[in-house]
Amino acid sequence: MKLNDLTITTKIKDLSSYIFQVSENAPKKFRFTLTSRMQNYSLTLIELVYKANEVKIIDKETYRRRWNYQSEALTTLKLLAYLALFAKEQQCILPKHYANISKYTYDCLNLIVGWMRSDEAKHKQIMKKNSQQSLDLPS
Repeated sequence: MKLNDLTITTKIKDLSSYIFQVSENAPKKFRFTLTSRMQNYSLTLIELVYKANEVKIIDKETYRRRWNYQSEALTTLKLLAYLALFAKEQQCILPKHYANISKYTYDCLNLIVGWMRSDEAKHKQIMKKNSQQSLDLPS
């Protein structure tokens, strides 16, 4: 892990690597459907987390933009979790692989929600500071 990487970035990269590893053993009939979709979702997650992290919260607009990326990452993560369950039910992946993917997705979900809560607190603090500064300006 790089020092400047967020914990969520590292966890999602680990999840993505694991999905690619598990996909290698999937039956051929699922290679271009279920496993491909799971791989794409995992790559989309990495993209969304990087995009969210690039948006620095300085005002309401930037907070909203970052929140949108984070929210989209949560939805994608939930879709990935469902697709993994479906893949297990279709015997595309083994139950032990599904269990590991579930653990990764649960950890990532909690990290993203924590990140969003932290950003919300940061946003409130910035808005409070900005409103105080506007009150301190001479008329």
